[in-house]
Amino acid sequence: LSLQEEGYHILLGYEEAIGFSCGGIIPDKDGISAIGIVATMAASVCSRGETLVSHLQHLHDKYGEFVCNNGYYRCNDPAIVKRIIEQMRNGGRY
Repeated sequence: LSLQEEGYHILLGYEEAIGFSCGGIIPDKDGISAIGIVATMAASVCSRGETLVSHLQHLHDKYGEFVCNNGYYRCNDPAIVKRIIEQMRNGGRY
């Protein structure tokens, strides 16, 4: 919301935990606004005789693809976790 107050027009917000916020419709990343936008897009694409899959392929052909592969690791040993975090901090040199 602070970016909007600074005059920015937000088209899409995303977080890795599968949250989408589309434009200024609903300033939350709950997926409800995202499905509304996808339904609107599907109606538009369908009215042109296309499918969402063919439209996505067109976008991939035009702009390329973005691939993200998130993963999670679990460690129950506080000493190991501390060493990992210290290495990530790299003495404050990120």
